[in-house]
Amino acid sequence: VFVPVLSRKTMSTSSWKPNLFVDVGKSVSDLLAYDFPYDASKLIVKTTTKNGVIFTSEGTRTDVGAITSVLTGKYTYKNALFTGKVDTTGKVMGECSLTNLVDGLTLILTGTAVPMAKLCAQYKHKYFAVAAEADVAGQLEGSLTLGYEGVLVGASSAFDTKKNVLGKIHGVVAYTCPDFEVTSFCRDKGKEYGATYFHKVNPNTQVGGEMKHNKETDANLFTLVGYHRVDADTTLKAKLDSSGKIALSYGQALRKGVTLTLCAQADATRLSDQAHKFGLALAVE
Repeated sequence: VFVPVLSRKTMSTSSWKPNLFVDVGKSVSDLLAYDFPYDASKLIVKTTTKNGVIFTSEGTRTDVGAITSVLTGKYTYKNALFTGKVDTTGKVMGECSLTNLVDGLTLILTGTAVPMAKLCAQYKHKYFAVAAEADVAGQLEGSLTLGYEGVLVGASSAFDTKKNVLGKIHGVVAYTCPDFEVTSFCRDKGKEYGATYFHKVNPNTQVGGEMKHNKETDANLFTLVGYHRVDADTTLKAKLDSSGKIALSYGQALRKGVTLTLCAQADATRLSDQAHKFGLALAVE
């Protein structure tokens, strides 16, 4: 369940640092993605043991009747985070994340039941952030962002050492202020490009938008999204895109630790068809 930050300290040029490439534009991507379960019904149960292990159980029934569930366990010890995950498809994943080995350096080791392991290193500095990842299959990925006083440029790419092939190349340019951020991106060597914006209007209201163009299909998609906290227990979200789809979300805290989210999506271009979707999510902590 998306819980936006309702208060943000004023960003100063001395405290601002560039994000990792994967986190650039995350504010608007989270606003667009979370709290819109219109294609499924979800039950999320989160519990914490006495020794600090956090278990999260999530069950999902999609609009076509498929049922899946995921069990995740997390444990933090000093600067180490251990994560284990298993789902009903048989996938098993384990991860160990070590933060601040030195100032700004994070190492992440991930393994799965299918013989696969990868190591990721991330480093954040006042003026740049870099990430590198390698797995046992010979895939290498790397990214770099450079930033100064809110202005950021970055790029990422991948390389297959076994096939000696350069993978997808992505680029981004962004500008961040205390109450808004704008981002321009180019993905997969220019096959898709666009821009996003995020604006925190006040502590209870946020709006965002995304425009993207796909060169292969010559398709454009523009999406607007808004969030408003009515009171301490109630939230409203709305999303509209240029294809005619309208989604509304209503979140209600039933009591402490229990939140119900109701969502509906309508296709304005097919009002007489069975194209509309409804969903809900119940989160219990």
